[in-house]
Amino acid sequence: MPKPNKHHQPAVTRIVIKGADFVDSVAASRCRPDEQVALVIVNTDPTEYVLKMTGFKNKGAKSAVNEGDLFVSVSSSIHIKKSDATVIQRTVKDPTNWGTAAGQFPYTTYEFTLQLFDKSGTTLLNELDPDYDITP
Repeated sequence: MPKPNKHHQPAVTRIVIKGADFVDSVAASRCRPDEQVALVIVNTDPTEYVLKMTGFKNKGAKSAVNEGDLFVSVSSSIHIKKSDATVIQRTVKDPTNWGTAAGQFPYTTYEFTLQLFDKSGTTLLNELDPDYDITP
């Protein structure tokens, strides 16, 4: 008899771009401290785009946080290739960053805004607000 799979799998969230628009059916990414998380941006269009991640906030408290408060490294914009899949990888900060003590961030849901720009990065085409659920 096979053993049940007890392994937690790091979050991989699929986001589709079609017709210079986001396909609006994105599940929250569930992740833990020290884990890598990935957004897979599937561009079905024969054109290139620039993607920016902005407006990070604690969804419940509606308070702003910096992307650097949650993740080890960040980047201001990501080039999205035409008719391809692009992976945006982040590593959640270590367990000392999370909890209820002073200076720690709560285990909760964090929302952010994905902004889709034309390939020059100047014209905003669309926005989407996915979530990261950070759990112990």
